[in-house]
Amino acid sequence: MRGSKSVCLFCRLQVAKATSKTRATQWQTQTAHLSTTWSRRDVAGAGRAAPDNTVIPESMSSQAQSPPYVRKTLSGTHRPTSNVQTPQTNVDEEQPSSRVDVLFQQIIKEQQGLEDGVGGASAHESASIDLSLVQAIGKLQEMVDNKNIPVASAYLYYRTEIVPVVGVPGTHVPRAYHRTKFALLEKLIAAKKADMITDTLPTVADIFKIYAEVGELKPKQWVALVGELVQCIVNMDPTARTHSILEYERQLALREAMLADLVESWKVLSLPRHTISSGGENELTNGFWFPRLDKFSLVKFARKGDFAVAFSTLFPQYPRNQLGTPVAVLAIATYALLHDSERCSVDVRNNATRFMSKVAYLITFVNYRDTVLQREIASTFPGLEGYVMGLWPKIRAYLSRRRASEDDGSTEMHRILAANDKNQETRFFNAGSIWRRLEKSHPTRNSGEIDRLWEEFVGSDKTISEERAAQIRKNPNLIDSFIKTRITFNQPDKAIVAWNVLGKVGLKPSLRTWNLMLDGLSKAGNINGLKNIWAKLARSGMKLDTAIWTTRVAGLIKCGDVEGGLHALEEMASLWDKDPSKTAVKPTIEPVNAALVGLIHRKQHDAAEKLLHWAGRKGIGPDIFTFNTMLRSLIRDGNREDDVEKLFATMQSQGVRADEATFTIVLDASLSKNGARGPEEQANIVADVASAMAAAGLELNMQTYGKMIYLLLRSNATVAAMAVVNHLYKRNLELSPHIYTMLVENCFAQNPPALDTVHLFVKRRRHLDFDDMDHIFYDRVIRGYIQVGETAAALDVYKHVVGSGASMSLSALNDLLRVLLRQDHREEAREMVNREKKRFEKQNPDPDEHARYWGHQFWALARSYNLLDSQLPSPGASSEEAE
Repeated sequence: MRGSKSVCLFCRLQVAKATSKTRATQWQTQTAHLSTTWSRRDVAGAGRAAPDNTVIPESMSSQAQSPPYVRKTLSGTHRPTSNVQTPQTNVDEEQPSSRVDVLFQQIIKEQQGLEDGVGGASAHESASIDLSLVQAIGKLQEMVDNKNIPVASAYLYYRTEIVPVVGVPGTHVPRAYHRTKFALLEKLIAAKKADMITDTLPTVADIFKIYAEVGELKPKQWVALVGELVQCIVNMDPTARTHSILEYERQLALREAMLADLVESWKVLSLPRHTISSGGENELTNGFWFPRLDKFSLVKFARKGDFAVAFSTLFPQYPRNQLGTPVAVLAIATYALLHDSERCSVDVRNNATRFMSKVAYLITFVNYRDTVLQREIASTFPGLEGYVMGLWPKIRAYLSRRRASEDDGSTEMHRILAANDKNQETRFFNAGSIWRRLEKSHPTRNSGEIDRLWEEFVGSDKTISEERAAQIRKNPNLIDSFIKTRITFNQPDKAIVAWNVLGKVGLKPSLRTWNLMLDGLSKAGNINGLKNIWAKLARSGMKLDTAIWTTRVAGLIKCGDVEGGLHALEEMASLWDKDPSKTAVKPTIEPVNAALVGLIHRKQHDAAEKLLHWAGRKGIGPDIFTFNTMLRSLIRDGNREDDVEKLFATMQSQGVRADEATFTIVLDASLSKNGARGPEEQANIVADVASAMAAAGLELNMQTYGKMIYLLLRSNATVAAMAVVNHLYKRNLELSPHIYTMLVENCFAQNPPALDTVHLFVKRRRHLDFDDMDHIFYDRVIRGYIQVGETAAALDVYKHVVGSGASMSLSALNDLLRVLLRQDHREEAREMVNREKKRFEKQNPDPDEHARYWGHQFWALARSYNLLDSQLPSPGASSEEAE
């Protein structure tokens, strides 16, 4: 982290309105004097230098027809006069050369033809020729041709002496101008490739912005230069240290500027060729003009695992053969860089939020396989292979966790993921579907559902066919989950049945299997079973790990055997001291933390302190989880500010940095303390906590803000929650669907419901549905509208969702159908039912295989009111899987 030195968090939070000082390196750091403000050579008669006002083809000449991103670039202050001042350069300042004379003759002919074309137009109405502009273009051509003149000087001359003139309305811009400009740009690209870090050349984004403004951006050129930029950033060692603080800071600023340039270059590539309405969409798109993805049309790419072609759909303005693998590889490399906390700052990452969400979605959707990615990197940018593949496992794990947390288990997602299975005709079960339904069964303790899922998984556990066994072997973790579930439900006999299936299909119990069994026994409160299983595990001679020791310690204490849990820790340390080379495991803070949580939960604070002293003697230092556990306990006890302050001081002295959980604990305590607080005070508390987080070097990500908003809404601090929302909007950050869902649920729960706010949130989400829609959010909106009697609004939301190619859950549809029938909107009900039936049948070639889907009460209700235009494929089965 590059934040300020560590200061006691408690002190920070006690100082009123503490303002954190964080470095915010702007992307113009190294190139501002070249690519944004050209104050070195102010044009005569202009108050300031104007941005590039390059004349574009007739089809795009109107600024009103250009996207806001382009219009912002094209608009600016024009100099009131077209007289070009003679440039002060190293070029000979005497009379124009013969090249200029020839150029002048060509332009005279152009002008004559132009005047003939305008006919009877007045002199003021016709385009006028600027002789000094002709001289300036000729001078620029000389500078481009002269190898002794730096291309940076030619570019500076172009920006200060020519660009402000060609943008003046009514000025005739000769064709020679465009030829000269493109010659300059080609020379700039070559120079930039040779020296990516120089501050005398424009940024990569600025170069291609000029091409984009006239519709001449070629992806092949873009890929070559951006590839060099990415390689240069990757080659910069983020851990390198120099003796000079100034040099170190310069390197940080340079990398920051180059990363920002990379993000801007992607924005330029995404610029559309045709008209896009404004309406503030530039803020919503964050500068990236990506189209809405049609997930159903992408299924064919998902089946082939073709990430490159799928990614090319983000750029419909270019033929796919102009993009292909090189652009896709650079997208993955950029994604890796933006995720690399050692290289990329929060500000740059936030500026690319929309790009990152698109790439992440397509990686997951298409299943970009590791071997394919490595092969494609090696064939396009081999220098990036080591860096990207080194980070790829972490990226995969991150996306997998995110998908697990966001996945709603919809039928459509199951179908799409199953498309990659080459042996679909021999599939006996959908592992993803079984796992999700198994997880959902825990809160309800639905034993009957577990039995049905087990039968779906193994068929008959007495006679398992070799084909089914082969599929089961690919899903050993699912067997482990069944074992844990059976033990948690206190069904030991059925757990043994699941255990025996391992041997029947040719598998052996893994350490994970043993661990889940111990965890299940712990949750069931079966201490004897836990001790017996551990004894068998110890006799097995397996090499244990920290996780299973942690489960044992936590389980013993949870089951009431506190002394046994502490003794287990002693045993772990003793075995390691005796012989660390065999099956012993070195004691770490994880099992200590497990014991600590159990002791705190039982309010055995003295034992908790003794435990920490014991860990200290064993050389086991506390981590942030340890401190957060103690902090939560101290705050809950109340009136222990001195102990809290000492705890923060200990954290500081031991170099343990606070994390998001620390601040969530502090925020929760600050809002709930001393009764009700006014809106302004609540907002100040949030600001103070956020300030302290930033000062501690923590990244204020959307998950952290989500926790803040949740705590504020739970504390009825609605005004403060909206202050956080407005803060995010001002930072050009978009709320996650989860946060939107919390907010609309809170609005519906108010008395009276805050419907105007709901309408605004729904309207904003519609602008942001460029990617796959979040059906949970829209489910909550529809149900909320129904509860408050806004049936028309609920129906409108439904039509918006299905009209965009997405779908709703059958539960939400069932609620909507009931209210439509209750209010005698029979035609709308009929239209909805048959639309849903056709949609599902279109997406599932063999709808008879989805009996549970058709068994949902939604279809039973539709059938009872004779709303169906055709017969259901296979009704009458259980409805659990339909969701």
